Amino acid sequence: MERARTSLKRIEGLLRSEAAPPQEADDARALVKSLQAQVDAAQARIDLLEAGARKEDIRIAETEVAARQAQVALAEVRLQRCRLKAPCAAKVLHVPVEPGELAGPEMPRPAVVLSDTSKLRVRAYVEELDAPRVEVGMRARVTVDGLPGKVFIGKVQRISPRMIRKTLFRDAPEEHYDVKTREIWIDLESADDALVVGLRVDVMLLRGES
Repeated sequence: MERARTSLKRIEGLLRSEAAPPQEADDARALVKSLQAQVDAAQARIDLLEAGARKEDIRIAETEVAARQAQVALAEVRLQRCRLKAPCAAKVLHVPVEPGELAGPEMPRPAVVLSDTSKLRVRAYVEELDAPRVEVGMRARVTVDGLPGKVFIGKVQRISPRMIRKTLFRDAPEEHYDVKTREIWIDLESADDALVVGLRVDVMLLRGES
């Protein structure tokens, strides 16, 4: 009897937590709802058994509940396919799809763009005159025009093995245009909510510091 009661409670819990977007989830939702009447019937049968019944009747009730449980499990699988779950704790940066659109691994674009903003990384470009002197572990000062007086410290974690043509410009009078640059990646020591993903920053490498 206890086994039948426990199985029934799990079925009802699945029914209460059922939630999915439209379209593909509609069939799964309809299937789950159609099971409710069967679950109610199983509950009524168990209520009768509680008043005193034969072991054969109890086994029949347990079998019925187990069958409904299997059906709900199949419906749950279909619902799971309609849910998008983040692989880790992250911040939603962009949702390219619209409500009602299909989303899946075969789609040409992601349904949601996520980022772990607890650790921020700066991508910078060093011009060819200074590129050979950049080393992994070198400290860097990062500043933002929109945050005057605020300085963020980081370390060079990765350096590109090749030079590429310069594509980012500051429009400064002393700036060189027809040069090549070396891409580097700097991990900041601490994150700040004021630093937005994609924000343009200025980087100063501190030679002799690591």
